[in-house]
Amino acid sequence: MKPLLATVLLGVTLACQAAEPTVAEPAADAPPAAIKLPQGRCPTRPAPEMVPTRMTGKFQYIAHFLLKADGSIENIRVQGRGPQGQGQNIRAAIASYRCLPADADQEIVSTFDFKVD
Repeated sequence: MKPLLATVLLGVTLACQAAEPTVAEPAADAPPAAIKLPQGRCPTRPAPEMVPTRMTGKFQYIAHFLLKADGSIENIRVQGRGPQGQGQNIRAAIASYRCLPADADQEIVSTFDFKVD
């Protein structure tokens, strides 16, 4: 009876350990989590021009880009709905940012809000 009880207890212990949540470690080659652009990191940040449109209302675009440690910008992606061509203007504005070097690459997320009356 004792060996059976010991086997059951061992099985219960292993099952409880397996059920405990674990914190997943990010993969070594995983991109960093996106953050807002740190204050002062890019002293030159021209605003995107608004495209001429007959549309009215509020429009929001979200841009993600990689700000490299050397201050260069890569992989600009813009999502949003609004006047045709506005996403392209946002990409052009971000591409013209002039940023300072830092210790590491940073994945940046920026929100652009427009209101057309």
